[in-house]
Order: sequence, then C-alpha cells, then structure tokens
Amino acid sequence: MPFAKSRIKPVLLGGLTALALTVGANAMAALPCIMGDGYKIPSGGNVTVAPVSCGSDCYDYPNGGFETKLFCVNGVLGESDPKLTGGPVAPLVNAAEYNGYSRCTALPTAAYKQSADRKSCIRR
Repeated sequence: MPFAKSRIKPVLLGGLTALALTVGANAMAALPCIMGDGYKIPSGGNVTVAPVSCGSDCYDYPNGGFETKLFCVNGVLGESDPKLTGGPVAPLVNAAEYNGYSRCTALPTAAYKQSADRKSCIRR
C-alpha cells in the first residue's frame, strides 16, 4: 500500500527527516470531495447547500431550498457530522449532483434532470 505507515527509523536528510517525508505522504491520503461544478471540499471540511428536488427548482425558494450542511471525510460526502457521531458520514450523498460555488442546487428525479448549472430542472 503506497500510504501505509513505514517502520523506518528517522534519518536526517539535509535538514528533513525521513519521518517528515512519511508523514507528508500519509497526509496526502485524505481525499477531498469534488462537487459537480468542480468545487473541492477538503477532507474534514463541510459546505452548506440549499438543495430542492426537481419538479420544483431553486428559484422557487430564496437562495434555494432549506439549507443542508454536507460533510466530507476522505472523499466521501454525507449529511452527518463525524465530529459528533464519531463515525463516517451518513447518509452518503452523490457529490456530483451538488453545486459548491453556488449554494442553490436542483436535485434530479426520475422525470427531471439538472440543467448544466445545476440550478434548475429539465424534463428527461
């Protein structure tokens, strides 16, 4: 495994230690959550969105629907706060359906899909 912890003892390498290099490699293992518009939430971070389900769209509500806070843990997006639950995020959420730069998001249904900007709905 490329991110497994090493059992190598620290060795001085021109002011840096091998241990510091190993810790840096392990830190890279935490993946961000990438929203549908390319917005990245770092692992351990969160974002507030205002989604509405299609049939309706985001323009029916001020700044979208009711606000929902989404949490990211190592590339997995969900609605529960892992700091409060002590576990992973749940229920799991499809990050590709949400905006990050704009809080308003229209979520698709069987009859509707999202517009390119994810703010309104188009019949399938």
